[in-house]
Amino acid sequence: MGLWRFGRSGKARPVALAMLIASSAVLAQGNGPGRLITGATIIDGISDTALVGHALLIEGNSIRDVLQPGEAAPAGVETMDLSGKYIIPGLIDSHVHWLDWMGELFINHGVTSVVALAELDHGTRDSSQASHSLPRLYHSANRPPFSSEDSAADIRRVFIEWLAKKPDIAHFPTFNEKSARAYELAATEAHKAGFMVFGHTENAADSIAAGHDVIEHVWGFTQAAMSEQELLVFQRGDHLTWATFMSDDWDRLDQLIENAVDNGAYINPTLVYEWGGLSKDAGRREIDDYRVLSNPDLVYFPQNIAKSLLAKHRQIKNFSTRFENVPYVANLPVEDRAEFEEGYRNVLEFMRRFVAAGGKIQAGTDTVSGAMPGLGVHQEMQMLVEAGITPMRALQSATRWSAELLEGIGGKRGPAVIGSIEPGKRADLVVLDADPLADILNTQKITNVMKDGRWVELGYHPEYYTFTEPSRSI
Repeated sequence: MGLWRFGRSGKARPVALAMLIASSAVLAQGNGPGRLITGATIIDGISDTALVGHALLIEGNSIRDVLQPGEAAPAGVETMDLSGKYIIPGLIDSHVHWLDWMGELFINHGVTSVVALAELDHGTRDSSQASHSLPRLYHSANRPPFSSEDSAADIRRVFIEWLAKKPDIAHFPTFNEKSARAYELAATEAHKAGFMVFGHTENAADSIAAGHDVIEHVWGFTQAAMSEQELLVFQRGDHLTWATFMSDDWDRLDQLIENAVDNGAYINPTLVYEWGGLSKDAGRREIDDYRVLSNPDLVYFPQNIAKSLLAKHRQIKNFSTRFENVPYVANLPVEDRAEFEEGYRNVLEFMRRFVAAGGKIQAGTDTVSGAMPGLGVHQEMQMLVEAGITPMRALQSATRWSAELLEGIGGKRGPAVIGSIEPGKRADLVVLDADPLADILNTQKITNVMKDGRWVELGYHPEYYTFTEPSRSI
């Protein structure tokens, strides 16, 4: 097994480490063909209930079968008894601003795949598929660089060049009134190639009509429900948050939800990033982040980013001209805090209604600005449950539903190899010590991670990454 060391060239290269020898019986078992995992409760990412009494047959790097209770296993397979444990699919963070030092953080938190809103080189993406020091890396190849003035022929040329970079999703510029014509032409080209369109919008109803499939953040729905005058005063910076405009407009918002669900649109809400500082569990999440950062082997984590991420659990994103972008919640005047809290309740209620209406969420963190790499996915699921969404649906948001992003519009790009526990999928698994359906916090009780059919030795390594220039800030 190799780790990654980054030299002055900035390129990653594998480093053989004799010290990385499996030291437990569990890790020593079963990296050969034909392995059977028994005893665990399986949460497969697609069923509405957990699978009890089933066994999981792994062959090579893939799941060969999920055996029914009492079904005989093939002769000669190696067996591992995980009685009392719970197995979920490897988690997916569908909204990452990737930086090369993040890999171990994702893997140690059971996040075996990420969607990077960036252009990553083919070699890194290819090697990530089997790597134990990187999650599987999927990328947007940056945004297709079309402009609002482009003709249909211009946009087709843009897409020919962009498709040559072998993207996995189509990450578009922000939809607004000015970009609407070109956006619709570009979405048509993206859909022809099978991609879902992912991105920001200033009006979710109009962007969905133009071909928008995955809406980043919730505010595009609220702005779509605002009157012209309300939108004007909000954009002028007269209000702390867009979310208070939701309070008296639930009939209109329910219509927007119904339209989105009918059109198969997803939401990528980034709740931790925008609203985590108002969560009842913000203090606990700050401590969880601090525990990660306190690991003595995680010496390469940039200190400026660490401080910013810890502070975010005490801050709230502000849209007015009265404060800096992220004021501390504890320092807010009483009436301002009440306004933010009203907005937060509205956002949670919107998410609850969206899922209750049949909508699907793709859990994304906006890491590194939005959350701790890896741990942020768990915190995002926790906030979905805080909104009244079931733990099962929260888990699906970070597994099967996020995998659908890679399958493209109408599944045109073919079945994803990740996101669920079923025959033919890659053997990316997370073993938990307790039931995540009883308490979503239990997704953090990770005992083992399997990626690409092999058990990962968890932990951090000081030599994983070396900065040759100061880290970016957030």
